[in-house]
Order: sequence, then structure tokens, then C-alpha cells
Amino acid sequence: MARFHELVATWLPEDADPSQVLVCIETDRGPWVRALVAAGYRVFGVNPKQAARHRVLLSLSGAKSDKADAHTLADMVRTRRHQLRQVAADTDIAEAVKVVARYLASGSNFLRRSVTAVPPAGTQASGA
Repeated sequence: MARFHELVATWLPEDADPSQVLVCIETDRGPWVRALVAAGYRVFGVNPKQAARHRVLLSLSGAKSDKADAHTLADMVRTRRHQLRQVAADTDIAEAVKVVARYLASGSNFLRRSVTAVPPAGTQASGA
């Protein structure tokens, strides 16, 4: 994340506010998105199909590449920002719910692995 800040800083004046930076990304969740929002950037999550449709408008071939994707997302946030949804920072309660949900999910996964590791009684060989 520090390198991203450095990259952004090369294009902005020293007294610029992070909220002046618009980031368009093909997801609206995950650690990278949370870190961008926490840093103060304005993040817009875009559905990948929506980005693909916009890419067709910009290129004749519609070929997918990292460079074309970056250009597409930059164009979307520049020209269609009013149609995009800005990702909001989670509240403390929402973060707490996520932590509890992850904990409960990991517990159920442990239980599932434990149950499947024990063979059913009928499949054990008898000692007779």
C-alpha cells in the first residue's frame, strides 16, 4: 500500500487530499478495497461485466489485457462516475460482524473436517 501512496503522490500536489483520488476497481470488497477506503481514497466498485461492456465501447477488438482494463476503468470513473456506486467504509459494528462470521465459519469448517476424517462404523474391518 505504501508504494501505491508513493505512486499517487507523484501525480498530486503536496497539499492534496486523498479524497481527491478516484479509484475504480472490479470489486467492491476485500482487503485491498478496505485499505484504499481506509486511506481516504474515493473507491468505486464496478461489476466485471459492466467493465467488459464498457471495454467493447473503447476498443474495436474488445481484447482483454491489463493495459486495456486499466484504461477502461479510468475512463469509466471519469465519464460515468454518476452511474457508479462509491464503496463506503464499514462501520465498527459491520467489522465486528465480519470477525464473528469468519470465526464461526472457521469453526464449522473444523467440525466438518473432523466429522469427515472419522470413517463410519460400518466401514471398519472387524477383528474376527
